[in-house]
Amino acid sequence: MPSSSLSRIRPRIAYMRHFGVCQRRAGETTIYVGGSRIGLRQKRLRNSMRFRTLVRRALALRCPVCGQGHLMRNWLWMNECCPECGARFEREPGFFLGSIYFNYGLTTLIVAITFPLLLFNGIAAPQTLLYASLGFVLVFPLIFFPYARSLWVGHDQYWDPRPDVPERMP
Repeated sequence: MPSSSLSRIRPRIAYMRHFGVCQRRAGETTIYVGGSRIGLRQKRLRNSMRFRTLVRRALALRCPVCGQGHLMRNWLWMNECCPECGARFEREPGFFLGSIYFNYGLTTLIVAITFPLLLFNGIAAPQTLLYASLGFVLVFPLIFFPYARSLWVGHDQYWDPRPDVPERMP
C-alpha cells in the first residue's frame, strides 16, 4: 500500500478510536473505547456486569458510582452528595421526577396483576379487594420511595455515566 493512502487512513482510525465508532474487520465487530479495542462480546459482558452491579447498588440504597456511600439520610430524605466519592445525586432541578416512573409503574403492575387474579379466582369479595387495593396504592409508594429514587439514580448512571467521577467496580 502506498504511503499516501496510509496517511489518509490513519487520521480516520484515530477519529474512530476517539469517538468510539464501530468498525468491521475479518468478520468481527471492533468497538473502540478510550483508545483501546474491545470485541463486541466483551463489551456486552462488561455492560451486563455493570448493569447487575448498578441494580445491586440501587437495591442496597448505595451510591451508583462507588457503591460505598449511603444514598439516603433517612427514609424520606436523601444526601445531596455521596459521602465517599462526592458524586452529586441530583444532576439538575427536577431530576427525581423520573423516579415516579419506577414507583408508579411497580405499584400499578402489582395491582393490575393481583386484583384480577384474586377477583376471578373467587379468593376475595370485590368490595374487599377494592379497599385492599386502595390501601396498597396509598401505602406501597411510601414504602418503595427510597428504592424508586435509588433505581432512578442507577438508571441514570447506566445510560449517562458521570465522566468526572471514576467508577469503582466491586
